[in-house]
Amino acid sequence: MKKGFTLIELVVVMTIIGILFGAGSYVYIRLLERSRISQALTDLQNIAQAVEQYHADLGYYPPDTDPRFDPGLLSYQQIACNSPLSASGPCPFGYNSSVLESNPPSSYNGPYLDVPAWPLETPWGGVYDYDYWPDSATSWRSVVGTCAGMQGGIYISVRSRNLPWLANGVGFPTPDAEEYFRAQGQDTCTANNGVIYYLIKPLN
Repeated sequence: MKKGFTLIELVVVMTIIGILFGAGSYVYIRLLERSRISQALTDLQNIAQAVEQYHADLGYYPPDTDPRFDPGLLSYQQIACNSPLSASGPCPFGYNSSVLESNPPSSYNGPYLDVPAWPLETPWGGVYDYDYWPDSATSWRSVVGTCAGMQGGIYISVRSRNLPWLANGVGFPTPDAEEYFRAQGQDTCTANNGVIYYLIKPLN
């Protein structure tokens, strides 16, 4: 007579399967997050290289724009940026926004990034935001005091699609990602606020 499994044996087998599945899921999630971090680092390095090439060609850095708009890395554009308190921020040294040119300067050799459009999406579904903050006094525009004392510089923010201080934003980097970037010295904000501030170049 063929003997079947007892209820206890079935429970033990199902428990073992559950443990193995849970462990496998955890490993998969960790690998996926590490892959996202690696992709973000590659993206940030490519953007930083594009910003430096822009500077090498034109003699000044791109002006700070709303994160929805290209700062000039895909196609040339001039924006008004005369006031430190304006939405677009202060003008980069050497940038003249009083003369809005209809055509790019002959030294402009863009596009500097091989991407279809701006904004660029992060691996978490948020966006990369180019920030030109020449001193710590003007860096409040995107951090709202949570990173008070951040040095002036050119940053790329890895942030949600909404304002970075809204808890219901879409596409925040995970806390694990923030912690990884901070541990590597690549997130200059010490607050765990859902935004990574990757410093391209200090300006003071």
